[in-house]
Amino acid sequence: MFFNPMIPLYSMSKFAVRGLALNLRQAVAGERDIHVCLVLPGPVDTPFFVRAANHAGHELRAIPPAYAPERLAAAILAQARSPRRQTTVGVVSYAILASHRVAPRLTESLVGWWAAIGLIRPTRAAHGSGALFDSPPAGTVHGGYRRGRLRRRLGEWWGREQAARSG
Repeated sequence: MFFNPMIPLYSMSKFAVRGLALNLRQAVAGERDIHVCLVLPGPVDTPFFVRAANHAGHELRAIPPAYAPERLAAAILAQARSPRRQTTVGVVSYAILASHRVAPRLTESLVGWWAAIGLIRPTRAAHGSGALFDSPPAGTVHGGYRRGRLRRRLGEWWGREQAARSG
């Protein structure tokens, strides 16, 4: 879990979720049948940035490489069926965690840099307050940030396969 200098509130919320999971885990420590699992995804290809408030003056996007939402859903289902304390989604996420163990300062700097340049598109966009109280269009799951038709199809297939195997 790393920071993004362009969107500190988003990063803060991720740390808050991790803190909540750690506290909940302690709260139910003596309960055999209650498991608190933490799923740490990398960027996910959802319409989040289309619907979120934007005061950057440019279009925003999921930081590449964004993963198919089906892969994240499969990881959550796997946790429900076979609980583990923590799991990570995506090869790049695993590589970042491994790199952070070896060189934390360098990794944090590189991830912050990549997040800052990957988040903002050069295309200008009007400021917007977001769509907190609007319902998303039915069936809207993907944000359209994953490049390449083959990569999109492969990610969606992988998520469906993982969900089927964990069931």
